[in-house]
Amino acid sequence: MRESLPSSPPSVSSDEDYRVEEITKSDRDDSDNEIVQHDGQHELPTFGNVSVMNSNDIHFGNKTVYQGPVTIKQFLYAKENAVENSDALRFNKNLCADGVDNKNFLGDNDVVDKQVKNINVPDNNIAPVDKGFYILHKFPHRKALLLALLTAFIIVVVILLAVLLSRRPSQLTNSEGRKHENEVLGIPPYQVDQNLTLTGKLRMVSRVEWLAQPAVDSTPLKTPVPLVIIHHTATENCSAYGQCVLQTRLIQDFHVQSRQWWDIAYNFLVGGDGSAYEGRGWTKEGSHQFGYNNHSIGIAFIGTFMKYKAPQIQIDACKKLIQQGVDQGYLIKDYKILAARQLQTTESPGLALYEDIMTWPHWSETP
Repeated sequence: MRESLPSSPPSVSSDEDYRVEEITKSDRDDSDNEIVQHDGQHELPTFGNVSVMNSNDIHFGNKTVYQGPVTIKQFLYAKENAVENSDALRFNKNLCADGVDNKNFLGDNDVVDKQVKNINVPDNNIAPVDKGFYILHKFPHRKALLLALLTAFIIVVVILLAVLLSRRPSQLTNSEGRKHENEVLGIPPYQVDQNLTLTGKLRMVSRVEWLAQPAVDSTPLKTPVPLVIIHHTATENCSAYGQCVLQTRLIQDFHVQSRQWWDIAYNFLVGGDGSAYEGRGWTKEGSHQFGYNNHSIGIAFIGTFMKYKAPQIQIDACKKLIQQGVDQGYLIKDYKILAARQLQTTESPGLALYEDIMTWPHWSETP
């Protein structure tokens, strides 16, 4: 946009013609739609003697009218030898700082634009820039506080639930627990026949089946032997195959690792599932009863039987095992049955089981 110059100079009384010079030029700043004035000369224009009669609204000099919501800024380019404190320079500095507002411009609603900004006067209406996370700027302070409280409440609830669940006892049933136990040990499922010993059948679980560790050493047992000595393991009872396998392995670990024995102490063990578990077997000397190991077979009931007698299926399994030893020639036919408590100071095999053993046909008060 170019500034408009007056079509004719004002009337003057002097004989010297009024000379019009272009003192400014303007360019449009495309970046912010502002018009910038550049000073074409460094001195303000001067006029001679002017006489005005019968006139009003008089204006001397150039007059520029811009039709639009524009802000005019003037930039002064002073020469090197310009006087820093001259009146003209101070005038131009004020123009550069404050700008010139087009107060005659009427907007669409014929309202004078009064949005005039002075860079020398601080604007108190400018919204402050908030610091912090950008997402929190979208929420009022009260909502942000409620959100923080809700988050803290959820965290506390989660922690309490975790603590309660960690202290909650296991709700697994015995069958589920046995199933999980068998899976951990890698033992195939086995259904116990409740009439296993009544029909003359006895399941013998070999060392390979219950995953026994190899014996460190062994001593041969001279057979047939005259004595059968009954013990209890003083551990948890077992009523399922997986439980009995686990107890047998734990007993062997205790005897080998803690007692430093060559192998599990007993020749055989019988479980509450009605099965017999091979220990050192018929041909190896046991470590179950000091002074009697070289001429006896030691059989241990898995469990503790101080107050309660062993289940009948476990007692029948023991009787069938003894009969098998007689039939295979590992026991003499006139063998004797003794409880461990008869030979040393011990509670084994438990008072309740001992009272039942005393009713067996081959039980003897003395070796």
